[in-house]
Amino acid sequence: MFHKIDCTVIGIGKLQMASPSGLEVSEIDSLVEEYKAQLNEEELKTLAIAEEHLGTSFDMAESIGFLEWSKDRTKKIGLYIKQ
Repeated sequence: MFHKIDCTVIGIGKLQMASPSGLEVSEIDSLVEEYKAQLNEEELKTLAIAEEHLGTSFDMAESIGFLEWSKDRTKKIGLYIKQ
């Protein structure tokens, strides 16, 4: 089972984490970039709209799409973020 990771936005694409998973900020940033790289054109447009409308309250690492993608990805590589 996956749990929410407590984090605070400290800049665009930068997260300060208090995570039981042991993931570093750079690892979360890398996962976010990997997620963005696999989005299709329509999803990228949707992402841009969400970021524009939600501003600083938008957090990619807590978005439904990212969480579902990371859950599927971690199942494939056998890495689970657990509390």
